[in-house]
Amino acid sequence: MHDEPDTGAEARVTGLVFPCVIDIKLFLHARENNVEFVRDVLLQSISADELLDISSKESRNGKYQSYSCRVNARDRAQMDDLYVHLSSHADVLMVI
Repeated sequence: MHDEPDTGAEARVTGLVFPCVIDIKLFLHARENNVEFVRDVLLQSISADELLDISSKESRNGKYQSYSCRVNARDRAQMDDLYVHLSSHADVLMVI
């Protein structure tokens, strides 16, 4: 538990001071239930109160969907775990 934001070496290297809000973008093949899928996958790594927003956009030809997810990351380890979890999921094409 942190009483004060991390302003040490990691903050100088990454430019991030934890806890902080991060934006994650996911790309998936277009499907009807993708919003629920994205939410469920995120909630396997973070708590519901750390998930701040999910918005989506369909590609021009309708084949893909991108999801912008705003989360409140507690620390670097949680953020790294979240990226690993998302990028290892078979239905996720890309994570940025």
